[in-house]
This record gives sequence, structure tokens and C-alpha cells, in this order.
Amino acid sequence: MNDTEELARLRAQVGRTAHDLANVLGIALNYTLFLEEDLPPEPDHPARQSLPQLESAARRAVELVRQLQDELATPSGGGREEPMARS
Repeated sequence: MNDTEELARLRAQVGRTAHDLANVLGIALNYTLFLEEDLPPEPDHPARQSLPQLESAARRAVELVRQLQDELATPSGGGREEPMARS
């Protein structure tokens, strides 16, 4: 396997991993939102006070995965010229 083929194989593997990670993060984010709905309405509830940080962290992680997927979407690894299929 030459360097070009090895790089393509590695990019494909990273793309699959990023896709799987995005799925897991989406589940975590949704459960954070479900938990917020199920908590008592008191704003000083200890769990309610932690939810904004959890939601923010999950949203940031989702954004980082999207950026990684965008980088992988082009042959040069930077930009959006020729998107490759996400698996």
C-alpha cells in the first residue's frame, strides 16, 4: 500500500469514527434535554444548575466533530470543494 492509499484508508477510518462519535454525542445531548424536562421546576435544584454546562459541552463537542468531518470532506483535507460521502 502506497502513502496515498494509506492516507485515504486513514481518512476513511477517521471519518467513520467521527460519524459514530457524532451519533453518541447527539444521544448525550438529547438525554440532557430530556433530563431538563423531567426535573422539578425549581431553578435552584442541584441537577438543574449543572445542565447548562452539560448541554454546552455536548454542543461544543458536536461542533468539533462537524469541523473534523468538514476537513475530511475534501481531498486536500481543508475546505468544502469536493465533499466525500460520510459513512
